Amino acid sequence: HDNLFGYSIRTKSRVISNCVSRDPRSGGLPPGHPEINAYSGVPLMIGEQMIGMVGIANRPSGYDDDFLDSLEPIWDLLALNVHAARAEVLIDQANLAQIELNRLNIEKTSLIESLLGAQEKQSYLTSLDLHDGPAQTLASASMFLSALHTEIGRAHSNSSHTVISYAVFCLKKKTLTLLLFLIL
Repeated sequence: HDNLFGYSIRTKSRVISNCVSRDPRSGGLPPGHPEINAYSGVPLMIGEQMIGMVGIANRPSGYDDDFLDSLEPIWDLLALNVHAARAEVLIDQANLAQIELNRLNIEKTSLIESLLGAQEKQSYLTSLDLHDGPAQTLASASMFLSALHTEIGRAHSNSSHTVISYAVFCLKKKTLTLLLFLIL
């Protein structure tokens, strides 16, 4: 920005040149650029913040501070428009971010519900395994042994035979194997 255009950007102040080709601040023109005889650069400000710059050129009578002051309402309006356009872009970006955040929250909620559903299903299956599995089998075996003990007690009191009972329990995948050895 080592030219008249960059001067306004660097200094945040107006630049006026009514003979651009002889102005030491001019960095020249790129090949094919239209000739510039007179130039003024005006920074667009919102408070202390520079938000843009306007360059105007080739006014036949050149530029001065009075002329640029007469255009001050236009500079202010341009500054407000640039500021509003940038704010609108930021609002749009914030809205898109909010939409993405909502989408991610819905996705997270769905995943949590899926996990909870899977956890509830696993809990249900585990409760069935416990209910229909070892606990129920052991309860049945306990009732069977209690009944068997009662019967053995009756047989022992009614007979002179000696009764020895031995039970072996093996739990394998919800199956109870009961081995009874009776010696009479």
